[in-house]
Amino acid sequence: MTLPTAGAIALFGESRPTLWLTPIFYGAIGLFAFTAIVGRRFGPMAAGIAAFVLVATPTFGGQLLALNVGIVEFGWVMAALFCLDRATIGGDRRWGVAAGLLLGLAMLSRTTTAVLMPILAVALWAGGQRRLLPAMIGGWLVLLMLEAGGYWLATGNPAHSWSLAMGHSKLPTTALPPGVDLTRSPLFNPEFISNWHRAMGIHVHWTIDGLLNLLFDPTIGPTLLAALALVMLHRRDIAPGGMVGAAPLWLLLAGATYFGGLAYALAVDPQPRMFLPVAACGAAIIGVLGARSWLAGGRLLIAAVLAMLAINAVTVAFARSFDLSRIERTASAWTAEAPDRMAMDETARRVLTLAPAIRSLPSHPAKGRDRMMLITRNRCPADIRAANGVAWPRARQALFPDSHQRDAYRLCEFRAA
Repeated sequence: MTLPTAGAIALFGESRPTLWLTPIFYGAIGLFAFTAIVGRRFGPMAAGIAAFVLVATPTFGGQLLALNVGIVEFGWVMAALFCLDRATIGGDRRWGVAAGLLLGLAMLSRTTTAVLMPILAVALWAGGQRRLLPAMIGGWLVLLMLEAGGYWLATGNPAHSWSLAMGHSKLPTTALPPGVDLTRSPLFNPEFISNWHRAMGIHVHWTIDGLLNLLFDPTIGPTLLAALALVMLHRRDIAPGGMVGAAPLWLLLAGATYFGGLAYALAVDPQPRMFLPVAACGAAIIGVLGARSWLAGGRLLIAAVLAMLAINAVTVAFARSFDLSRIERTASAWTAEAPDRMAMDETARRVLTLAPAIRSLPSHPAKGRDRMMLITRNRCPADIRAANGVAWPRARQALFPDSHQRDAYRLCEFRAA
């Protein structure tokens, strides 16, 4: 992610559209590979429906304009599956090695890719392609060994990246309530699993709360629920000897296993952005069974499903849209009044880093600076405490409502008394 983003900035300069280029690039790779796989296996109609559904799933479409590692991992994973699909055509092990190398790149992007390896190994074994396993695993290990060698030379610890990944759970987070022991390993940690913030507010039992909240989250839930509904409607077609075959069931099992690996084995925070492969499984199921329904005369049903997903995507995009440049303009204007006296809260400075006037400000506290700005989603506090313990009262604040005129963000300025 870093190299293509740096290259884009060098070519086009620093701007928000420039930062969109990297996620769009990886998203396009992932979407092309996904569509090609579904098309080769199930035909162009299934591929078209599946691609539409994936783009209309906000957890995928929403990441196309956000610089994040999730879309990078997804691009590498889909490219790897494309190579693996090619390898199954003629048994060419070179495609299997390429798939392993791409999976290695995905894992270097985010270690959660490790959950995919046993799923793919079982799929190859069950599909009679076990001869490709050594090629795929070998290519994957090449990247991991290169990374381990680099860390060994730099830090003396070849497993340094894994230590960092496992240590991520030790960082303070508002997604867990106070009192949760962050020093414990996240692996199969019931304390983490049961205490993660429930985005949709659904609390039934800690063992299924994460799944229920995911299914009813508007950024991914409609796709997953539509896929489950179509599986139930076409249960005869996907039974042994049915018209469609068992592919939708395999996709359902793969998605469920991936969710379980992340949510229970790794005990990650079950936010929708972590489950792009699950969304892809759901989209593929809708593509396969949607094409079957369309050809069997169920056009109204599939049109309704696609329309519902499109409406949901537009609704979510509108509800969550926010123009950060509004805060940048106000913060820059406040800074221009006294540029040699202003400092920034470190988080606010990073959020507004694309504004040149903000990027050059020091972080609070800073010597000789008696003004400070911060951004909050709540009300601005009446004062803040400086490093010497003296209270700086709030001088002014600006409200920036979201598209529904709700209290979204506030820019706060404090001045030394």
